[in-house]
Amino acid sequence: MIGESLNYSEVMEQLMPLEEQLGRTINPTLYTLEDWIGKWNAGNSFVQRVVQQDKINLMGGNPLESTDGQQAKPGEPAT
Repeated sequence: MIGESLNYSEVMEQLMPLEEQLGRTINPTLYTLEDWIGKWNAGNSFVQRVVQQDKINLMGGNPLESTDGQQAKPGEPAT
């Protein structure tokens, strides 16, 4: 999850009913936008894999995607 002021316990409180519904554990990783972009620019393999996979944006969108729909490439500055 990417967001400002995310608190792990508050996020898990919201996700616990979904864990029961899905019948599986949810293990979120929390990043600030600055951390996420920094890891992307550094070529972090986890961040690159997440960006390439299908996902559901609950709120907002992909911070690496510009308003014209173009996505930055690993190692290229985002934003």
